[in-house]
Amino acid sequence: MRSYTTVERHVRFPHFEAVPIPLSAHLWRSSQPGARYTFQTSGDVERQTIGDPRRISAVALGLINFVNDSLDGWTTLEGEEEPRTVSELDVDAWHLTFWGRQPLRKGLLWGEASEQAGSYAFTHAVEICRRDEQVFDLADADALRDALFHVLSFAKGRLVGLALPTAYDEAGAAVAVRWETTIADPWTQPLSWFEGSLFGGLAGLLDRYVRLSGDEFWRLVLRRLVRMVISANEPNPVDVSIATAVAALELLAWSAESAGFVPALPSDASAADRIRRFLEWAGISLAVPVELQALADRAATRHDPADAPAVLAGLRNRLVHPPKKPRQLDWPDGAVMREAWRLALEFAELGILRLLDYQGNYRHRRHFRGQWVGATEPVPWARF
Repeated sequence: MRSYTTVERHVRFPHFEAVPIPLSAHLWRSSQPGARYTFQTSGDVERQTIGDPRRISAVALGLINFVNDSLDGWTTLEGEEEPRTVSELDVDAWHLTFWGRQPLRKGLLWGEASEQAGSYAFTHAVEICRRDEQVFDLADADALRDALFHVLSFAKGRLVGLALPTAYDEAGAAVAVRWETTIADPWTQPLSWFEGSLFGGLAGLLDRYVRLSGDEFWRLVLRRLVRMVISANEPNPVDVSIATAVAALELLAWSAESAGFVPALPSDASAADRIRRFLEWAGISLAVPVELQALADRAATRHDPADAPAVLAGLRNRLVHPPKKPRQLDWPDGAVMREAWRLALEFAELGILRLLDYQGNYRHRRHFRGQWVGATEPVPWARF
């Protein structure tokens, strides 16, 4: 870990301050008893690049609604009284430094305020520079920034925004800014395979994502998979989320087969067969976990083999297609659907991690009363 006692460049990052007109952001609390914080944004800016983005030494950009966990450590920058988190990653030729927003801002706990309002905030700034300290063009980092958007969103379980890339020259002066932002989801703390203690593992995921995305096939597949998993992570209604998660499992199975990772199955093979083959290749158990008793009971009484691919594909079909007889609806109950949603998404998250050759720990979804911070376990295929 480096020492961060005086880092003048970071003090000038614009991403934690009020955004200039025509964008504006306001955070306040009503004086009425019991009133909640309100966060509101307004204004429009057309996408454009201002300045010369060539031969730069660093680019800084803002992250909107990333995780609020403490990452690697804390530091207090020059001119500031409150500490902020700081973390570093090396991704191929790039060095990334993540600067977290201070927990207390002008007397307000901004994280609490944003969560209550279901709104948006710059939670981190990221500095990107070359590990060899050579100059580069802003466009050279486009593939990395695309990977950041998808990998960080996959980690959060919601779309994490990347905004206002700002380029700096070798003297530390801002020389260009690109007025743009990706799409972002409102602030929330959803279930996810990721937590702050796993931050270091993002370097390998980002590196693998960048390399795979150099192939057009994998670029499109990975983008689609990430967006499907994030969409399925909001179970409202849970029926649709189950269908989307199982569709993501089918896409995982199809992509692995198309790439030659698994032997091809006959064209008339069922979805359950293809998912089963993919999970076997990935080293993921086919059994319904013992924690999911309602789902295990349904598998045992309705499917042969009574494994997870069979019960998940069967449930997806039951939820997507209307019953044949109106007097025999046979829709699954709430307990079965909740457990199926959790298992299908855990399989989908593990499947993406497997494609990206992740070897670290993850947080499982087989809990219903919360988890302790730091409660993680190795991915099933981890090599020791």
